[in-house]
Amino acid sequence: MIRLVLTIWRYQPTMCTQVFRKTFRVLEFALASATLLVAAMASGQEAPLLADATLLREALDADWIQSNVVWGRLQLSTPRSGIVEYDRAVDGRNESIRMCACDRSVRLTYERVCVQGRLSLEVTNDGRVTIGHEATCNGETLVVAFQQPATGPISLRLRCGPEDQTYTAPTLWHLWLAQPEQCRQHLGPMLELLGVKQLVSDKAMNIERELFEMAETGSTPCQRHFAAWVEQLAHDDYTEREVADAALRRSGTAVLWYLVPARAEWDAEQRHRILRIYQTLARRPADDTPINAARWLAGDPRVWKTLMLRSESELQEMAREALQRLTNGQALAQSTASHFEARP
Repeated sequence: MIRLVLTIWRYQPTMCTQVFRKTFRVLEFALASATLLVAAMASGQEAPLLADATLLREALDADWIQSNVVWGRLQLSTPRSGIVEYDRAVDGRNESIRMCACDRSVRLTYERVCVQGRLSLEVTNDGRVTIGHEATCNGETLVVAFQQPATGPISLRLRCGPEDQTYTAPTLWHLWLAQPEQCRQHLGPMLELLGVKQLVSDKAMNIERELFEMAETGSTPCQRHFAAWVEQLAHDDYTEREVADAALRRSGTAVLWYLVPARAEWDAEQRHRILRIYQTLARRPADDTPINAARWLAGDPRVWKTLMLRSESELQEMAREALQRLTNGQALAQSTASHFEARP
């Protein structure tokens, strides 16, 4: 059998690679699902009953809905136009789906109600996302609510019995880095309902790995360089201004965190050039790949403060050095415990 596989691989390497990749993806998904189930059983809670959202999955399979994560925010689109309204009642489970894709406006609503609990979802193509899951186990109600407004911070609320906690962060990646276990157990399965191409939890893990690789190799950004180049944009010599402009562009998306908001001391030339640089670097990508997301997040001091809270001392030190390089030591004097809000 092994000899046969090796022979096929020799003459059809591309086909074999694709087959094995698909096989590993299936195994990876099965392992992730089993991990969630074991975690839920260990915590005394039933696994979230999200797999029965059949109408929503049918809409995904029919290419009515396409979703991904761009700049750390969920985005919805559809290659079709029209209106879909459908209700289904099977074995005590009631489902309804409504989608309107007209005049460049897309709005999707979904609800599933059964004896185990309730699942609701509302998504629009202007960036608003609301997902709620409510289930009862052992006499207590578990409520998970995810909110993403069109602009502004996103939030994740977890309520179980008397415990009620809400976490907020600038983007989905900030939230996942700050609360990996809560997001992996409660938010991840709900986000998968939207058909995100790759398991979001896996992507967040890879983003963190890329960030630490950047820290280990000393390739993290430096705001001191950003500040010098921005100041050089006001130079009297046109050539000097062009050199600074090119340097900021070469810095990539990490510089975006430094360029917003605009400083009062910037003159008209600086503001004009910075606006053009920002517009170029902030063009909408197709999706947040781990490496691209990591390069962008590396310019935000709050990310390194989050990573400084990891339990391993080696990771803490790498994050501390990256923050030191990024802010020239200024951010180290501030607290690392409250950079994202977690409120009861």
